[in-house]
Amino acid sequence: MDEIRRVHVIDDDRAMRESLALLLETLGYAVESWDGSQTDLEQAEFLPGDLLLVDYRLGGCTGVDILRLIRKRGYRPPAIVMSGHLRSETANLEGALFLEKPFAPQQLLDAIQKAGAACA
Repeated sequence: MDEIRRVHVIDDDRAMRESLALLLETLGYAVESWDGSQTDLEQAEFLPGDLLLVDYRLGGCTGVDILRLIRKRGYRPPAIVMSGHLRSETANLEGALFLEKPFAPQQLLDAIQKAGAACA
């Protein structure tokens, strides 16, 4: 696995997508933002060095549903599922890491590094 270079942020909350994009860009990552809609995801391409950062609760589906859809298309990026409403020990995250909201920037950076290392 290549080092994480680009992060795909999938969240139906525009303010959260923008905040995460700003933070991640400040940390040196390229960012692609998606609202979780089918149209957006049909256009998404995932390359070595990409990471999926997805909110658990999305309008009409879950982040795990999105992860399954992306993997069905043949992409296997490392993934982090974020939630402020879910407990990691009770969730089936399909192999993704769990990041509880709210989180500090260092916690996000640590999770990204851990996700990248898990796929190395």
